[in-house]
Amino acid sequence: MTKHYQHIEYYSDKVKWFNFVRFNYSYQARDEHILVSNTNIFEFLEKLNHRETDQTIGIISRVCTPYGEEKHIPILDLSIYPNQENAHFVKSTFEHEGISGFLLNSGNSFHFYGKDLLYEDEWLRFMYKSLLIPTVTDTRHVGHRLLDGYGTLRLTTNAHKPKIPELILEW
Repeated sequence: MTKHYQHIEYYSDKVKWFNFVRFNYSYQARDEHILVSNTNIFEFLEKLNHRETDQTIGIISRVCTPYGEEKHIPILDLSIYPNQENAHFVKSTFEHEGISGFLLNSGNSFHFYGKDLLYEDEWLRFMYKSLLIPTVTDTRHVGHRLLDGYGTLRLTTNAHKPKIPELILEW
């Protein structure tokens, strides 16, 4: 497992099917959704390093559990600058809400992955509550995710985003 995707490994026993999206940063391009089983997840993630460079791969929050339940990985794009002081502020903010997770440095900000899978109504509440901390949350991103009905975060680089999101904190 490459170090860039170790946070995804956490979910491999909790999720039977992962959803990913392949997209270009172009208004003409159509998104392509990719369904990957937990038995093939590591092979899929390794192949991300050898994809076409004009394409970006992102994870979709909606997953299927081994019991056939549809749930969401609580994921957020944050708007706060990625430094140590802000990382600890984000951690304490989520801990105050009783939420454990992973914090990744995505280059210009952080990505957050919650550890507990959420049912649809719980995911909606999580997303709505995230809008109440606009100094931390990318509220525009959350608005788009609410309209889509699922969250997304990129896993790979592209011309506009040259840094692979890297895990910096887990709690």
